[in-house]
Amino acid sequence: MTYIQTEVPDEEYERLRQIAEQRDLSIREALREATATWIDQQETVDETDELFRSVEKTRERAAGRNQTTLRDETDLVEEWEGDAESVTLLDPDK
Repeated sequence: MTYIQTEVPDEEYERLRQIAEQRDLSIREALREATATWIDQQETVDETDELFRSVEKTRERAAGRNQTTLRDETDLVEEWEGDAESVTLLDPDK
């Protein structure tokens, strides 16, 4: 294991200390966790992963279709003059 020594602003240290304490971690444990998380976030994405190919296939299938944004959908609902009973809005929290 390699030891690293560095300086951080007092405010950052205090925030780190408080969060570590809330999570019942030592400063050392919290820094190891933060370092591992940062490294994971920085690693390059493997674009050959099947997940990315399926996303691209979905985009290709959707190309040319009418698309809307939430803002547009809200506008459409406000402008709707049809039969309100035939429209069902889903609650995104359910």
